[in-house]
Amino acid sequence: MSYSNHLARNTFAYRKMTHMIYQKLFTTEQRIKQGMKREKKKLKALERIKRMLEQLDHNVEVLLVHDTKKLQAVLSDLKQASLSKYEKIVLQEMFENKE
Repeated sequence: MSYSNHLARNTFAYRKMTHMIYQKLFTTEQRIKQGMKREKKKLKALERIKRMLEQLDHNVEVLLVHDTKKLQAVLSDLKQASLSKYEKIVLQEMFENKE
């Protein structure tokens, strides 16, 4: 094999590998950005939940700390609408994390 053929073959392989790496970087970047959007929505939902909780009687809050279904129902009543997907996710995560 001549040097020019060898060089052409290696250049092609190099470009193909570089293209594959950039594709993986792009895919990873998109996944991270999507995660950031989801986290921002969850943060906004958390802020809405905090505002709703400010309307509650503090005695009621103690009872709701251990029952996610009751808390969702009370918040839904306060909101006078169903909780959003992200509000439900935040509440679920809150109850799953035993902090």
